[in-house]
Amino acid sequence: LRLWSIKTKTPHSHLTSLLKHLRTHPCHDSLPRCARTLLQTPRESTAVVEMGAGKYCHFGLTSGLRYSLQNAHHIPDTLSLIFNIDGLPLTRSTRGQFWPILCRVANCGKGKPFFVGVFYGMAKPRDADVFLQPFVTDLQDVLLSGLEIKDQLVRVRVAAIVCDAPARAYILSVKSHSGFYSCTKCDVKGEHRDGRVCFPVVTGEGRTNDSFRDLLQRQHHVGQTILTELPIDMIDCIPLDYMHLVCLGVVRKLLHLWFS
Repeated sequence: LRLWSIKTKTPHSHLTSLLKHLRTHPCHDSLPRCARTLLQTPRESTAVVEMGAGKYCHFGLTSGLRYSLQNAHHIPDTLSLIFNIDGLPLTRSTRGQFWPILCRVANCGKGKPFFVGVFYGMAKPRDADVFLQPFVTDLQDVLLSGLEIKDQLVRVRVAAIVCDAPARAYILSVKSHSGFYSCTKCDVKGEHRDGRVCFPVVTGEGRTNDSFRDLLQRQHHVGQTILTELPIDMIDCIPLDYMHLVCLGVVRKLLHLWFS
């Protein structure tokens, strides 16, 4: 009955009414009286806090991981996590937008992404460090202490933090993709051609985790990101965005040149 109500998206009022009718029969007198009890709806609501010009709701990384893995048949000794941070508009008629922080377990079945936290406002969070603080605190804890699931203590590692170019520059506190020193993989300086910044010849040296954390190329950074508090590789763990660079970037441009 619980699965049926979830799959059919039955309103709570209708489900409660159905339960009352079913309970009149002796065979079903053990059923709960209301939909909230049947669906085991949490009594405590997740706190929504003011954050700059918007609101933020933090669901938690640990609880999300435990819920995501509750039906897993085998849990590996080390969980590899993939995170995604990006903004998305809600409607075309307003400027309201969500900035969710999503997580997915990459090496345990076909785990679905779940929310770690979400920001709502008329623009992106003004201060990226304030926005990321609850997420970083949660992640620091599981990276340091591990996670106990089904009486098993498992280690946790960050496989990747996936973002498109604007979101990546935002969370890393570096120059946006239209800047001369915007490349997150090497320290090459771009050139301004035909109204855009491009990198015709790659002559720079590859960035390293140490060089990023030490802000060796000051022109690349606009600040010190809170993500450096995590024990991760700031270059390897934050990859380039394949969808926008290749599928919707180079390939789209080639198709336009070939067929237009």
